[in-house]
Amino acid sequence: GVRQSWRARGIQQVLGANNMPLTLLTSLSSQLRGANSMGTMTREDLAIFKESISALAKVVSDCEKLRCTPIPLSYSRHTSRFF
Repeated sequence: GVRQSWRARGIQQVLGANNMPLTLLTSLSSQLRGANSMGTMTREDLAIFKESISALAKVVSDCEKLRCTPIPLSYSRHTSRFF
């Protein structure tokens, strides 16, 4: 039905994104706001989910920093000797 169609579009949006982790985090946050506005979650559950999304965002941010950090030339030369 409509719900399944929405899920498929959401999945395609995440898979087709330039930055999948950011798109996924944005989608999760949006879903959380929707659940909160409909009153379908308790305050405790909402707090737990917010904390989990924040922790995931921190991990994603840390991974992006590592991915974008250049490898020093001296280290690259040193390790290339072993390969």
